[in-house]
Amino acid sequence: MALLAISITRANGIYDLAQPIGRRYALIFLILILATLGPLFATPRTATVPYTIGIAPHLSAGSNAVGLLIYSAAFFGLTYYFSTRQGRITTLIGKLLNPLFLLLLFAIFLLAFLKPLGNTAGTAITTPYMHAAFTNGFLQGYNTMDGLASLAFGITVITAIKSFGIKQQRTISIATAKSGLLGLAGIGLIYLSLTWLGATSLHHFSMAANGEPL
Repeated sequence: MALLAISITRANGIYDLAQPIGRRYALIFLILILATLGPLFATPRTATVPYTIGIAPHLSAGSNAVGLLIYSAAFFGLTYYFSTRQGRITTLIGKLLNPLFLLLLFAIFLLAFLKPLGNTAGTAITTPYMHAAFTNGFLQGYNTMDGLASLAFGITVITAIKSFGIKQQRTISIATAKSGLLGLAGIGLIYLSLTWLGATSLHHFSMAANGEPL
């Protein structure tokens, strides 16, 4: 919906999208979204999540502060290096990393369906999902900030569509809707598989506050 909003309104970004409400509002809105997606929330999370899942379990509790500092410095150093070479990294992600990522996900999901660690009937339903599952799931999903991110990065998608030679605004909006529905179906399939994976393996692990198994 955010991508469609940008394509239909012919906005060049968040500021243009919010400008009809007022220039001051648009500027504040732009700053708050970029700050949220940047240093305040999303950017630190890109380093802390992989560290917590992949590195922290192999270190002692007393070493985690220093370990996180070293890992974050290396992580953001590499991120900056590749960000300054956008052409090469875009090609690398699109042609190599994404297909490899999807292949590994498919292998994991296939094993989860063929040889599940347990039975879903033995998985207890958490309290927030007993009576308001849709509302709680919707709010938790919104907390991932993907809705805000799509406003910030939507112009990149629109620009990519235009690079294929599509110029008419109606055609751009239709292409955005079709690609969005395709992406929605793919992501939906991935999350349904992740739900199955979690439901069949949860009783083997204890759950941490940020969701990863311990």
